[in-house]
Amino acid sequence: MKKFRVLKEEFKNNLSKTVEDLNGRYIYVYSLEEFKPYQNVICRLIDEFNSEFDWEGMFTIDDIPDRFKDGCYLSILYYRNVPTGYCWFKKGWSFNLYVSKIRKRPHILPLVYINDMTQDTVNKHGYVEYETDEWNTFMIKWATKGGYKEI
Repeated sequence: MKKFRVLKEEFKNNLSKTVEDLNGRYIYVYSLEEFKPYQNVICRLIDEFNSEFDWEGMFTIDDIPDRFKDGCYLSILYYRNVPTGYCWFKKGWSFNLYVSKIRKRPHILPLVYINDMTQDTVNKHGYVEYETDEWNTFMIKWATKGGYKEI
């Protein structure tokens, strides 16, 4: 595993596009009560993730109440109003990022989503941290270009 961190003053927004520029949007969900209308959306995205990846550490819908109790919050990505991805946060820690490969979407959308959320998170918490597996060269390259440092 590799762990990365970027501080607000170190983050480099190298992209000229935003999620909105690509006909997308994302929302943040901060509580279990707010989450209820999105439960089916996340169930479908979890199923999509599981069809693409075989990962023992994947969360289930049953884990979500505990995540909110622990102070986590959720971002849900939409492309052309279709749920397309998500990412969890706990303060400046981001985890369980997923953008569907099943859905038709611009190739650059995951990168733009990560970039936009990083900007939001460094503005809110002053930093962002995440871990990624060594095989995930996409996230390692993105971190390096965005001013992240390996910790």
